[in-house]
Amino acid sequence: MKRWFAVTTMALAVTMCPGAEEWVSREMADATQQLTAGEFARAYDIYHNLLLLNRAAPLDKEQAQQARNGVASIISRIKIKNPNTPSREFATRCQAARYVQIGPVWIPQEAKARLKFDALSRLTRMGMAPPCAACKGQSGIACTKCVKGNVECPTCKGLKKDPANPGERCRRCAGRGHNPCRECAGRGFQPCPTCDCTGLSG
Repeated sequence: MKRWFAVTTMALAVTMCPGAEEWVSREMADATQQLTAGEFARAYDIYHNLLLLNRAAPLDKEQAQQARNGVASIISRIKIKNPNTPSREFATRCQAARYVQIGPVWIPQEAKARLKFDALSRLTRMGMAPPCAACKGQSGIACTKCVKGNVECPTCKGLKKDPANPGERCRRCAGRGHNPCRECAGRGFQPCPTCDCTGLSG
């Protein structure tokens, strides 16, 4: 796995170094390819840390959206117990890298020195925030436009057969009777709009 903490470090760098956007975007794309294949809980910790940080020291819009999309693709596969507390493995890795924890967020020591006082205060208060009432701390909500990421095929109405040629399977859905939902990209979950995927209220 390529540089476990590179994503968090470089996303924070965007808030302080205007020339880092392309570099950060590339690294986040790499992290997505490497982590989501079999390490969903680890990927969640990284993206969730970014979204919490985004509340206090806004990231570049594109990077923040990538983090939201990353969380949305993961939340249906893992159960989040407490959005205020990162996993023990993530905390251990952060400590080993000499990161510091402010509220529920881990950041490099040198980054902490550059954050403004109001951002530090917001990060500290986040550690006391209760879970989001809308998503109950899960960072996402079930998509209201589909059933588990699928919508009925508008051509065959779920019958799987071509209406014009009943002996053939429906071409639009390849005989499945359903298609992936466009609203949630077939995930079945959408980023929580109330908490912006952080799982925290306020």
